[in-house]
Amino acid sequence: MTNRINYSILFLAIVVLALAGSIIRFCQLDFFTITFYRLIFAFLIILPFSYGKIIGGIREVDGKKIFLIFLMGVVFSLHFFTWIYAVQNTTIANASICLSLVPVFVGIGEYYFFKVSSDKSLAIAIIFGVIGSLVVGINDLSISNRFYMGDLSAFLSSIFFAIYFLLGKKIRKKNNYFFVMSLIYFFAAFVAFTCILYFNISLSMNKQTFGALLFLAFFPTVFGHGALVYVCKYISPTIVSTMSLLDSLFSGFFAYLFF
Repeated sequence: MTNRINYSILFLAIVVLALAGSIIRFCQLDFFTITFYRLIFAFLIILPFSYGKIIGGIREVDGKKIFLIFLMGVVFSLHFFTWIYAVQNTTIANASICLSLVPVFVGIGEYYFFKVSSDKSLAIAIIFGVIGSLVVGINDLSISNRFYMGDLSAFLSSIFFAIYFLLGKKIRKKNNYFFVMSLIYFFAAFVAFTCILYFNISLSMNKQTFGALLFLAFFPTVFGHGALVYVCKYISPTIVSTMSLLDSLFSGFFAYLFF
């Protein structure tokens, strides 16, 4: 019963995450600013539920664990930078297809860093899942020099997302969910805000962008990404990332609806 609930949470999280690519297109801001607002809003949304966990957790955990959570926040921000830049500079289909490589990178990471070898059935599922994502998105795939930087950014985003999964597996073993996610959002927002200050970027926005950012913070970020970290305690990151291949299918569907 518990596994069924966790898989249901995972499936709903993937559907919600697939909305992000389309909603980002309504944000008339650069990728640093979108990342900052999306993450700081997410932090503020869960803060009422996590304040006590943060205070208690900081007193209990050692510096090494805090550093790992900080590292996860940095990787999370890098994933957002590259993913949002990709969505803004290539097609949603191209970006989603690049993201389908995540389970491959996670499987490799689990094998080399956690000494976990995937069984043959899971390996076959990953291969067919990646092929399926390519087949689904091939009609909308656009090969053009003007999409080169966006496609490269999407590829880098898939690597950062895989690292995020693997760190989530390690951190979620013994740490409270709200404690971990609050610090991840805070550290990732801090990285984004540092970039904004360095490049002297304006934080102003219009009402449409504000609404889109709130939606991104609450649904794809708090529920979507948060659920992925939550289930990593109970489901192998390789399986989680393999199921995330459905993102390509749902992303294409939502892009069709909106555009």
